[in-house]
Amino acid sequence: MPSDMVSSRRPRRNNVKINTFKTYIIMEMTEQTIQQIERFLKKVAQKFPQAEGDETSALTDIHVRVSQDSGELLAFDDDDQEITRCVVEQWILA
Repeated sequence: MPSDMVSSRRPRRNNVKINTFKTYIIMEMTEQTIQQIERFLKKVAQKFPQAEGDETSALTDIHVRVSQDSGELLAFDDDDQEITRCVVEQWILA
């Protein structure tokens, strides 16, 4: 290949191809876990009430963080202010 042409292929390092795999564990949720998540989502929705007669609603991003170690489920607004949190016992690693 002429030196003034740029290759579109990415060089391999040491002829090693790296693959990334993600493992997903599917668990059956208990009724208590479902109720906890529903309450969590209702608390988030209550922070952004729609005024009566107002056809438009507040538009915001809601960031949700889950920690498997502690079982915490946290919600934050655009300004990184905590909206609500709960602990889901079923998610805590034994």
